[in-house]
Amino acid sequence: MHKPRSRKPSPVISRSTPLQDIFSPLQNVSVYYLILPIILLVTFLIRCAVGLAPYSGYQAPPMHGDFEAQRHWMEVTTHLPMREWYFHDLDWWGLDYPPLTAYHSWLCGFIGKLIYPAWFELYTSRGLDEYNLKVFMRATVLASEYLVYVPAVWAFVKIYNTKDTPADRGMWALMILLQPALILIDHAHFQYNAVMLGFTVVAMNALWNDQIVIGSVFFVAALCFKQMALYYAPAIFAYLLGTCVFPRLNFQRLVILGVATLSTFAIFFAPFILTGTTGQALFRIFPFARGLWEDKVANFWCTANSFIKFRTLFTSTQLQRLSLLATLVAILPPCVILFLYPRRRLLPLGLSASAWGFFLFSFQVHEKSVLLPLMPATLLLASSGNDYNRKSWVGWVNNVAVFSMWSLLRRDGLGLQYTVLLFMWNWLAGFWGLPDNWVGKLVHVVTYAGILGMHVAEKFFEPPAKWPDVWVLGNVTLSFGAFVVFWLWTLLRMWEVARKPVVKEKMKGAYTPPQPSINKQTCHFYSLSNISERLRPATAYTTNTPMTSPRTPDNLYMSSIDPSRSPLSEHDSDELLAKIDIYHNRRRSSTTNTGSTDAEETADPDRHTRRPSKTGGRMKCERCSDYNRGVMLGSCRSCGHINSVFR
Repeated sequence: MHKPRSRKPSPVISRSTPLQDIFSPLQNVSVYYLILPIILLVTFLIRCAVGLAPYSGYQAPPMHGDFEAQRHWMEVTTHLPMREWYFHDLDWWGLDYPPLTAYHSWLCGFIGKLIYPAWFELYTSRGLDEYNLKVFMRATVLASEYLVYVPAVWAFVKIYNTKDTPADRGMWALMILLQPALILIDHAHFQYNAVMLGFTVVAMNALWNDQIVIGSVFFVAALCFKQMALYYAPAIFAYLLGTCVFPRLNFQRLVILGVATLSTFAIFFAPFILTGTTGQALFRIFPFARGLWEDKVANFWCTANSFIKFRTLFTSTQLQRLSLLATLVAILPPCVILFLYPRRRLLPLGLSASAWGFFLFSFQVHEKSVLLPLMPATLLLASSGNDYNRKSWVGWVNNVAVFSMWSLLRRDGLGLQYTVLLFMWNWLAGFWGLPDNWVGKLVHVVTYAGILGMHVAEKFFEPPAKWPDVWVLGNVTLSFGAFVVFWLWTLLRMWEVARKPVVKEKMKGAYTPPQPSINKQTCHFYSLSNISERLRPATAYTTNTPMTSPRTPDNLYMSSIDPSRSPLSEHDSDELLAKIDIYHNRRRSSTTNTGSTDAEETADPDRHTRRPSKTGGRMKCERCSDYNRGVMLGSCRSCGHINSVFR
């Protein structure tokens, strides 16, 4: 007989990767409580080590970089009234972030003044670079990230991945938290991007659990911390609108969303509304006069400007309109998919695709803005199983994103941290492999060869005098091409997920390992074992057995009454009881045909009475004649009588 050709399985991550080896002892259920402390400790130590590096603008007058900007905002917010925050000395790092950043700066500055007031003295503290000040500022970044971003990522991994073991979920949570790009920008270059990203992840978690008000509030918090969270806004709006329209129009839900969103904005902007400074705040938050892009960023405008001089051909207003049109075209596909198929599995892909559209084509983009499309893409590492195709693409785009920021990191003196973090992250997770299709292999090989070639050329060859920025432009062009490929890959993945049949998912994450097959011996154990044997305490069994232990009938039964064991699902319990009924019928038929003289069989021939097959094979109680389905422990649900039929 001709056998059908089996589909070639996707390659899996090798079980010999260092990350798998590190987490293999944690697969034992008795040490699950160690997973989170280990993750927190490892991420903390690595962030502290990176924090020893120089920061942006270290001993680099006159402006001193982003570190001085953040310190100066703490100085301004702790010394001046709110009505002056967005007006004070705009030539020296004027405040240009939304109110929640200002409140955060005030809180950090207030604590810093209690420790050492000279750090934030008005005017006299400008350009201060004391070591203790650096330690305090680094500590504020750590505290902010561990209060917002780290718990949000941990919660996301638990609800997004419900099939892997807790150790496997912890492994991928660690890889998300060790994302090199975010660590290098926040803990080396110095910024607070993790707070905005953390609020966004919390909003995703709430939307995953259909908590639309909480999700709306936290996403507005992300917008009010950094305006770049607008990169996610079209995707979030399309998803929420889709949930209000499909499968039927829910006007009440739409009104609730609108009220929650506007109320949250009003609360955050209330002090500036009352003082009449909202207009100045918005003018500072959206600085359209700055230009189309800053520095050398790997987006369309900066890349194409090498061949088409946009700033000479178009006015600033015309460029704004062109970038708006290009951005709308880029974000339209993910928004349409999210609106027509408002499924929570599409949220990470949709947010990433929308943010890529903004990063590649929008107005006023900085190279650090790549963190926005990168965050939801990196969250895809939490997917269940060893889908190496998906995870190799995620690892690849993270590597390219860090490479795209090389000129910024080199200027800050972060070459060592750049190299070590990239190699450590790829080595731990085993991202050195390639996808299984030839297109993916070609793209990855060409990209990695280009990155290596750029670094070698920059190290050993001087750029031509005619083109002093040739290596930087090569970096921008290569990174832009890779980002476009990943944006298209994200759209393709969204379409594949959207076209899959809808499967009812659990709202809460829980470990549900593959269930064992049910054979005659298992049925015999359930139906014929002595009740006293079944009711013996759970402590009589070994409760720290790993999840990979053999599924003997004893272990299988104890999993249904011992919380430390993996429980049977409701479907599997019903299937088990149905097979128990089949076994009873066959045993009774066999006993009747062979002329058995079993006293228990002949004493009460009606005790095996069943309802018709449509009842699912429920058993009849001897005392109250009620039909029971949940008879695993041998007692009737209605009257509590222990029936002999259940033995």
